[in-house]
Amino acid sequence: MNMQVTPRVGGKLGRYPNTIRRYRIQSGLSQRKLAALTGHSRSTISAWERGHVLPSLANALQLAKTLGALIETLYHELYSTERPSKPQTTA
Repeated sequence: MNMQVTPRVGGKLGRYPNTIRRYRIQSGLSQRKLAALTGHSRSTISAWERGHVLPSLANALQLAKTLGALIETLYHELYSTERPSKPQTTA
């Protein structure tokens, strides 16, 4: 079962801040290519990038691995008011 969580803030659709788009572009990937690499649709990648949907932990791990990043850097803004000084990538 693939559950996705969508935030509601005051009755309105909320957003999950992330840096997926930045890492995707740094990797030279289009949304369509990233979707193909992860087995998801382009619209799912778009929803994740815009922060409308939070991927499951398994999908977030797969996304981070595909982008060569840590989950913590993809969703840093969700948990902290500080921004990382440099993108942290996996070796």
